[in-house]
Amino acid sequence: MPRRMQNGMQGGAQKGVGSDLSDEATEKLIYIIQEEKLAGDIYDAFSDMYDLRIFENIAKSEDRHFSAVMRQADRLDIDVSDLPSEAGVFADQDLQALYNDLLAQGSASLQAALEVGVFIEETDIDDLVEAQAITDDRRLDKVYDNLLAGSEKHLAAFQSHLDDWVIS
Repeated sequence: MPRRMQNGMQGGAQKGVGSDLSDEATEKLIYIIQEEKLAGDIYDAFSDMYDLRIFENIAKSEDRHFSAVMRQADRLDIDVSDLPSEAGVFADQDLQALYNDLLAQGSASLQAALEVGVFIEETDIDDLVEAQAITDDRRLDKVYDNLLAGSEKHLAAFQSHLDDWVIS
C-alpha cells in the first residue's frame, strides 16, 4: 500500500521519549496501525453491502489486529492520538485515496469485493514482513507474527471464496 510521511511520522503521530524503536520502525508501526484500520473499515463496509459472513468475521479480526498494534504503540509511548478514528477517514492522504479506490472497486460486485480482500491481505503480509525486518523489539515482533498468521488465514479464506465465486 502506498504511503506518505508527514513530519517524520505518518498522520502527525509522535514518538514518545520512552520509545526504544528506531524512527523507521516507529513509522512502520504507525503505518501498520492505519493499514489494519483500513482493512477493518473496508470489510465493515463490504459486510453492509453483501450477505457474506466472511466480511463480518474478518472485520472483527481486523479490529483485534488494530487493538493489538495500538496496545504496542501505547506500550512504546508512541502518541497516535492524532490518527482519525472515524470509519473510512485517514490522516495519510495516500491511504485515504487507497481506501476510497478499494471501496469503489469492491462496491462494483461481490467478486470485486473478494478481489479487494485478496489484495489487502497480500499487501498486509508484505508490510508485516517488512515491519518485522526493521524492529528489534521482541514483543512487537511477536505481535507482528500473530498478525502475519491472521493475514495468511484471511488471504486463504478470501481466495477460497473467490475461487468458489469464479467456479460458480
